Amino acid sequence: MAVRLNNGQVLNLWDMFDNNGEKHRATVLGPNGTHRVVSVNPLAPQGAHFETSPTTGQRYAGKWTVTIPSLNTELVVTAKPVLQEIQADQPFTPGIDEADSSVRGIYQGQPVTGDAYVEQFGLWK
Repeated sequence: MAVRLNNGQVLNLWDMFDNNGEKHRATVLGPNGTHRVVSVNPLAPQGAHFETSPTTGQRYAGKWTVTIPSLNTELVVTAKPVLQEIQADQPFTPGIDEADSSVRGIYQGQPVTGDAYVEQFGLWK
């Protein structure tokens, strides 16, 4: 997820899964150019509002709750619409969902809104 908040913060969030386990992180870019990497609660289990592609059979989330404890942050990211799929026909994923999304929530204790671009791929069912 690439998230741009109305307070000038930009976050790049990811859940990575490989043979060594899972990684859940966010790169946080401040309006003054500062950056840091922080832990994020896992994104995939917080997915909701699933829809299934009639073309590939892939199942994609349409809403997530993003929690970043070290930043006192909780954001709700909502795809509009959920299915914005590109057929990939690759061994690692039959499709990739590239979802334009909106954001609402709390960042460092303050209300925020914003926009996000969510990419989902892999072998989801």
